[in-house]
Amino acid sequence: PQIRIIGEVEGAGLRLSISDNGIGIPQDELPKIFSRFYRATTSNGIPGSGVGLALVKDLISLHGGTIAVESTVGKGTRFDIFFPQAIATTAHTDREQRAS
Repeated sequence: PQIRIIGEVEGAGLRLSISDNGIGIPQDELPKIFSRFYRATTSNGIPGSGVGLALVKDLISLHGGTIAVESTVGKGTRFDIFFPQAIATTAHTDREQRAS
């Protein structure tokens, strides 16, 4: 599928939007996809263990961010990730300190 990644400043934070035009995820399965070892029924025949999205959500949460998903079977999926300003400021400050 075609994958599109957009990053933009939103207020004092950073929003990333990752979308594709792939097989999609059934609506009734969306609440489960961030559960460890869960695999959508549309992923049959595609290699994987079901830990990827659970790990992504945990890592985003550790940085104070959030992740949301929208999907339509046969049309694709979009993930929206938001990191608050504190994360952007911390990353910038860390880079400045390492450069000194």
